[in-house]
Amino acid sequence: MLQKIGSPEQEEQSRTPHPTTNQFRAIPPGPSTQPNPQTHQTSWNGLDPTEEEEQRGHPFTDEIIDVPLPSVWKGLTIKLYDGSTDPEEHLNVFKTQMTLYTTDKALWCKVFPTSLQEGPLGWFTQLSTNSVGSFKDLMTKFII
Repeated sequence: MLQKIGSPEQEEQSRTPHPTTNQFRAIPPGPSTQPNPQTHQTSWNGLDPTEEEEQRGHPFTDEIIDVPLPSVWKGLTIKLYDGSTDPEEHLNVFKTQMTLYTTDKALWCKVFPTSLQEGPLGWFTQLSTNSVGSFKDLMTKFII
């Protein structure tokens, strides 16, 4: 059965999860939610560029972010770094494990935060936007 856009049935379905996936249906935004490009510049997520910088949550350049994780990626099985041990030793363990999977240093950058526990992870999220363009940059910042 076809539904008229904006019908009560469609509105109800947009709030009801799909029975097998338990996910909500995405309803594309209507014309009233589109920003006027002549009066206001926003990014892909609707934030002002300065707000987007603040909410990025990572220091990586776009070249690193654009590298996809392999579809079979399972994550590392190393002890999370909590800041109480030698950071260089953590890097050695991390590099050894990553070398088993890939030599792509951009991927190493993306995976590195998953090896950090609460305190060091907070440090990572406070790094300046676009301040890490290589694994060498990340290692230098981590050891200092």
